[in-house]
Amino acid sequence: MTEYPNTPTLDRIAEIAPLTQAAGEFIDWLRENKGVNLMVWQELEDGEHLLPLHQSIPQLLAEWKGIDVDEADKERRAILEYLHSQA
Repeated sequence: MTEYPNTPTLDRIAEIAPLTQAAGEFIDWLRENKGVNLMVWQELEDGEHLLPLHQSIPQLLAEWKGIDVDEADKERRAILEYLHSQA
């Protein structure tokens, strides 16, 4: 019988969910109600330019809290494989 997979990354995501949920909602609120866009200075051929940050809120939050998204995906797949093996 296969054991339930170890999921430290998913456990960490669940642990920090209230914080990241609140932070994500605040960023959404800033965008929708205050017209705030996250920008980044980028060096181009003709000098520095302020450009929109092309990262999703979940990507930013994962980076902020040190979450390895690829590892989380592997753990999700391991859970699915486990569930299929139990059917």
